[in-house]
Amino acid sequence: MESRAKAVKEILVGIVVGIASMLPGISGAVICVCFGIYERLVRDVARLRVYLRKDFWFILFLLIGILIGTLVSAKILSGAMDKYPTECQFLFAGLIAGQIPAVYHMTKPRESAWTRANWAALAIGFVIMGSMLIMYFTGGSDDVILGHDAAGMVVMFVVGIMVAISAMVPGISHSTILIVFGLFTLFTDTISNLDGAFLVSMAAGAVVGLLGFSKIVHYALEHHHRSTSFLIFGLTVGSLVTLIITSVGDAENITHILAGAVMFVIGLAVGIWFMRKSAEQEFSEEHE
Repeated sequence: MESRAKAVKEILVGIVVGIASMLPGISGAVICVCFGIYERLVRDVARLRVYLRKDFWFILFLLIGILIGTLVSAKILSGAMDKYPTECQFLFAGLIAGQIPAVYHMTKPRESAWTRANWAALAIGFVIMGSMLIMYFTGGSDDVILGHDAAGMVVMFVVGIMVAISAMVPGISHSTILIVFGLFTLFTDTISNLDGAFLVSMAAGAVVGLLGFSKIVHYALEHHHRSTSFLIFGLTVGSLVTLIITSVGDAENITHILAGAVMFVIGLAVGIWFMRKSAEQEFSEEHE
């Protein structure tokens, strides 16, 4: 059993991941990267038979937090996002910004000079986030209405796969993708209303997507760690820039932007605090 402080931290991180995953333009995987659990989580999911027992409490506490965060976002935070979208998004932008040094540290900058492959991976990360920004501003389709028939179940299964893949790739927001295809309202309503049939189909797709795609990401981290880290760094910085641009673009007036700036500073302070606490915890574990 993990220490109480560690368990609380993992549940809190899970809550932030769950909330972030539901917000358009924000990636839950970026939050995992920022709080230093991304590689561990990918490894655990990719090799679940090996690490389920060893990392059981970590997986359990994180999953509990993600479920709480998702429900909070679907039921409660949606109201706050409707009233104060700029402020909420700036808060998450601050959280991400506070962790950027830790993400950069993943690239091991002092180890050797940047190679062409590293630069290419970094550029790909920015290009992907640029594409997400274009998708966001081009707007989505009209809301899709599905029945509880075979076609509806298949669509929700695919939605689950999309959610799982975006959960494994930092910077990719499944909420933004679902908005483009007109499925975001259906997705949030399914969770908020606890639609059993659609939830089962979506969960099945998520399991298939997680188990399959996590192996690809785990292989990339094991065999091409530095270039993969540069890709993740590019996606993370790109997501921060994208989030700030979309937040300013959605702001109704200067008052919301100023309030957003205050929330950014709060998020930044919390992000830096989390980063320092994580570093202290890692240091203490190494010297036990």
